[in-house]
Amino acid sequence: MQVDNQSKVHGCTAAIEPVGRNMMPSPLIHSCVAVKYRNRQVLTAVRTVEDQLCLVSWRVNADGTVVKTGTTLADHTAVTQVRMVQARKFIVACRTLTGQLVLSSWDVSNIGAIYAAGRSEVVETDLRWIELLALSPTRLLTCALTAQMEWRFMTWDYGDDDTFTLLHSYIIPATDYGALALTPVPDQGTTTQFVAAMHVASDRLRWTRWLCTEAGELQVVNYVERYRTDVIDLAMLTLPDTAGRGQPLVTIMQRTTGELHVVTDRLDETGIVFHQAHCATIAQNIRNFGLMAVSNGFVALHHSTNTQLTVARWQLSEPMVAARSGARTDMIAPSDDSKVDIPTNLPMVQQWQLQGYGTMTTADVSDVFCCNAPLDGNAPILTGLNNQEGVLHLTSWRAS
Repeated sequence: MQVDNQSKVHGCTAAIEPVGRNMMPSPLIHSCVAVKYRNRQVLTAVRTVEDQLCLVSWRVNADGTVVKTGTTLADHTAVTQVRMVQARKFIVACRTLTGQLVLSSWDVSNIGAIYAAGRSEVVETDLRWIELLALSPTRLLTCALTAQMEWRFMTWDYGDDDTFTLLHSYIIPATDYGALALTPVPDQGTTTQFVAAMHVASDRLRWTRWLCTEAGELQVVNYVERYRTDVIDLAMLTLPDTAGRGQPLVTIMQRTTGELHVVTDRLDETGIVFHQAHCATIAQNIRNFGLMAVSNGFVALHHSTNTQLTVARWQLSEPMVAARSGARTDMIAPSDDSKVDIPTNLPMVQQWQLQGYGTMTTADVSDVFCCNAPLDGNAPILTGLNNQEGVLHLTSWRAS
């Protein structure tokens, strides 16, 4: 593993090894999303090579073997993008080839049978990209890039009758550089908040903390901007506050150079706090990656240009005295005017430690992904890939 001179990788304490595997030769797929729904059960939503939506349920047994338990081919056609989250039920958002946004809800039984919970609804048109976030069991957020080059944030009420009601829409100008990531801010009591990271210029990223009111209106809490070049993809998550210094906000950035960078900020009652966490390079020569939050850290799955698939677990260290103080000037845009005070004295820092990793050689990989949360049992990590032919492969992993 490679890191830059702002961080260190400490001794790896455990190997991560594959345990069980399964494959789905039919239907062939373009892409897949995996969401945990019970202790060792997972629901996947796939876009098939026929541009249909297919839902497949899986169970990871105590010994790590992966078993398919159910499948349903939805009546969605001309699908070009799929997102799925778990709210009161499973919510699937599809973007069609004609730019429609279709929302649907689904139930899964204890044994893995999949049922449509309500009717599919076309709720928006003329879209180029979509993202989906569950803010609560009954409150959803969609973020869509329109053909007019605007980001449209829309809040939805998911009713008891399994229908979707638009509550509020908020429009932000978009750029030609469309990387975007969303993550909820947990443990906010009666309020609902989330963070959105997106390009505002080719060399600038903005992290915005949002408040969603009870009526579904969106309000900006605060934001920070940073000078960042060559970023082509983003992933983001929040972690529990174990150091009493605010919740870590973790952003993974993939660059055109094939590097994966991790940047860590803090969330407190005032909003996003610029933090002197190092910017570590955790992987190089990457084609694609997946991310899963775990206790006090994350699991990164990435596939390299030399056909190596790597699963690595990273964890934040205990707070330690900083070797230097002051904000990193290379992280701030030269003309930064963001509405956040940059601290000049941060006596304690945390570093990312590599806790364990495992590799396997794969060829002809089209895409990779992680289940959104660790499973119970001896094989808590579930990863997936689909090859160039469209065959889905799932692998369970454990730390030895």
